[in-house]
Amino acid sequence: MTALLAAGAAFLVDRDDGRQLRFPQQADVTPAEATTAFEEADDLRRSADIFTLFGVFLASALFRYGIAGVSRARKVRPGLTGVGFVINVGAVTALLGMSV
Repeated sequence: MTALLAAGAAFLVDRDDGRQLRFPQQADVTPAEATTAFEEADDLRRSADIFTLFGVFLASALFRYGIAGVSRARKVRPGLTGVGFVINVGAVTALLGMSV
């Protein structure tokens, strides 16, 4: 019984539950600085989204090359290879022109 009371008392003690600021000096940021930091982070997110989109385009080109490589129909191979080439060139050109 004493052990149960001691265990229950442990929950009543006011402890640090991790809700305190780890770096209190960061709490002194002005709203203008916070807005600037948010806009910079938003620009980085936008760049990351575009970069991911180019990755999807390149994966699509590789998929088309793969299908063309295993296709038994001779008429399908040039078409898939051509489409893959166009997607690949467009994605690489846009990726190289992207400002980082």
